[in-house]
This record gives sequence, structure tokens and C-alpha cells, in this order.
Amino acid sequence: MEGEDMIRVGLVGCGAAGMSHLKAMRATRGMRVAAVCDLNERFATRAAAEAGCAHYLDAETMMRTAKLDAVAIIATASAHYRLAALAARHDLHVLIEKPLTVDPSEGARLVRLFEKRTLILAVTFTYRYVDITRRMKRLIDEGEIGDVLELRHVGWVGLPRRYEAGTDQRVKYDELYSKEIRGILFDCGVHTMDLFRWLSGQEYVRFVGMGARHKGYEYPDSGTVLCEMTGGVRCVYDHGPLPYYLGGVDGIGLCMMVAAGTAGSLVWKIIDKRENGRFLSEFQVNTAKGTRVKSVPLFSKCRDKQHAEFVRCVRAGRLVGSFPDPHDANEATRAAREAVDAVIRHQVGGRVRGAARRGRSGSRARRARRAV
Repeated sequence: MEGEDMIRVGLVGCGAAGMSHLKAMRATRGMRVAAVCDLNERFATRAAAEAGCAHYLDAETMMRTAKLDAVAIIATASAHYRLAALAARHDLHVLIEKPLTVDPSEGARLVRLFEKRTLILAVTFTYRYVDITRRMKRLIDEGEIGDVLELRHVGWVGLPRRYEAGTDQRVKYDELYSKEIRGILFDCGVHTMDLFRWLSGQEYVRFVGMGARHKGYEYPDSGTVLCEMTGGVRCVYDHGPLPYYLGGVDGIGLCMMVAAGTAGSLVWKIIDKRENGRFLSEFQVNTAKGTRVKSVPLFSKCRDKQHAEFVRCVRAGRLVGSFPDPHDANEATRAAREAVDAVIRHQVGGRVRGAARRGRSGSRARRARRAV
């Protein structure tokens, strides 16, 4: 290292998410962005200009030639396994966006590889850093709402159709719904499955689901999953489209997190209202003593906290703070895949075609009645 205080990090992936991470990395005390890499030369040179460092178009070349202590992998999820394994072979610590991988067997191999080489493998799960979810965890553990019966996470957001061909959003979602990444229910569900497991302190037993495909991709974009946990907690994950809610097309939705117990409930209205140009959240603690309500600004991605804790991890030589154990991160991948599989087993096809569809259903119903 260049002095005791400086961690030299290479950024892999310089798209929109990568640039957001880059901003946080540059503001993190004790961290220096020493190199950036992206397959897209325009993205790589843009990031290099902002960071004032060298750029690469090949991750292996960057890891082999740049003087680095660690890499931040903000590339597409299907590339996570290859890039993280490459970093381990170059004895580099890794901070990686969720999911750890898209295949839990590959995730397990990564965990063993990093354990063998005594390297840091830190996976970013945003909800573990948000003040409200941390408060929910503390209140549940302290017994504020008694024994937890159910956890629910609702997220309705986005359009029920594909974006126009050639747009950045279309490129993003074509990748997101590809065979490797398994769609939005997996991409967002990894967060949810980690959150359920973390809040309940229990393991998954089975998944029951149903969903639909509105956009026409291979994987469902709308679904509800009921999860049974080892200690009896039931968890419900619900996701679907909600066009132009609060004036937004994508990314701002009607979202809620609920914990129901034998002695009370916790209700987090993640998007509650817009006030003075900003979105607000509301958090309720409901018990026999009454209801306590707190209104706070909508949470950020918490990337500043993640990178600051990553510096602490590298200095300590172990995971500290809010990062999940890599085994736990891989369990979130496993659960999200099983949740998507449960939805696929009971999946409705394409979009309903109004009166024509209703007419066919009505004809089937009349035939069934005549047969009775």
C-alpha cells in the first residue's frame, strides 16, 4: 500500500451503477481509485477522466499490471463469478454488488476460494445499511412486537411493456431478463430474500409462488411468493408493474415493508409521499401502547457507508460492520432462484387481451356448466 492509510482500488464496471460507486469511492477517506475497467471504451475513458487514473478494457490486464489492493466489481451479475475468481487469483480483496453470483454453486466455490486465500469478499446489500431496516432488526430482536408471525415486502414499480429498441433502458432490461440473470423478480428478490432471512433469523424451508409475464421476456416480471421459514415465520414477497406512479416510470414505486408479530407490528411505507420536491418514507411502530410514527427522507443506496466499511474490512483483515457473511450472501442467491422457480411453476403467459380474452374464458365457463 502507498502509506498505511491508503487502499488502492480498481473499479470494474463503469456504467451508471459503476459511476455512482465511483463518486462514493472518490469521497471515501483512505481509498484511492487507482484504475478503472470496462468493456465499453467510452465508459472506461469517462470514468478514468473523472478519477484521474489509468483505464483498461480487460479486467485481467488491470488486475495483473495496476498496483492494487482490492477491486470493486460493479459489472453485470452474470460476470461476477469470473471476475471475482480472477481477483482472488491475483490476491485482491473484493467488494461486489449483489448478487454474489447468479448460480449458488458458483457462489459456494467463490466463498471457499476467498476463505482459502484469506481475502475479503464483501457483498453490498443496501437494506442492511438503511437506518429503518436496522431499527426494525433491533426492535424485532428486542421483542418489541412479540413473536414475529409474518414479514412482507411489496414493490410495485415500472412499466408493463418493453422499452423502445435502442434505448439505454431497453439494453439494461434485455440483459436483466436474459437467461443468466433470471429477471426482475430475481434481481430485486435477492435483496428481499436476504432481508427476510436477516430480520427473522430463520432459514427457508419452501416457496410457493404465482406470477405473470407482461413484457414478453422468458422470466416473469410480476409475482407473489410465500416463503415458509424454519421457525414458523411466513414471508410474502410481492412485485409487479405500476406505471407513472408519483410521476415516475422506473425506480420510484409503491413499496412497503411490514413485520407482524403477536404483540404489535412494524410498518415501513418506503415511498410515502412527495414533499417539497423530495420523496419521504414513514415508519410506524404499532403496539398496545399506541402508534409511534416517524417521517424521514427516502433512503439512498448507502454506497458511502459501504465503501467506508470496506476500507475498515481491508485494514482489519476480516469483515466488519454490516456486510453479510459471504455464506449468507450466497443463501440470498439460492433463495431468490428458488422463489423465481416457484413463480414459474404457476406462471400466467402474456398480457391479457381485454374482451377477446374474457370472451374465451366465458365460453370455457359456459361449456363447463353445460357439462355438469
